[in-house]
Amino acid sequence: MEHLFATGQIADVVLVLMAVEGIALTLLYRAKGIGMEPRAVWTNLAAGAALFLAFRSALADDHWHVTAAFLIVGLLAHAADLAIRWQK
Repeated sequence: MEHLFATGQIADVVLVLMAVEGIALTLLYRAKGIGMEPRAVWTNLAAGAALFLAFRSALADDHWHVTAAFLIVGLLAHAADLAIRWQK
């Protein structure tokens, strides 16, 4: 388990789980019409995924530009998520 944190691979595990969550929520919405609209789900998950990628980048000791780029992507995804929710 220590290796997962030391290398940042724990973020990969979380990203896979987030993708499964997004697929499950999208299928649930399409099959039953309940839950959040898929575009709201995916923009929310994209913001979180970008933060986990920044986390992984920092743990893996990547160049700071890489970490900053992931944080900017997270900000943009978060803004898109807010824009979708604001319209409701």
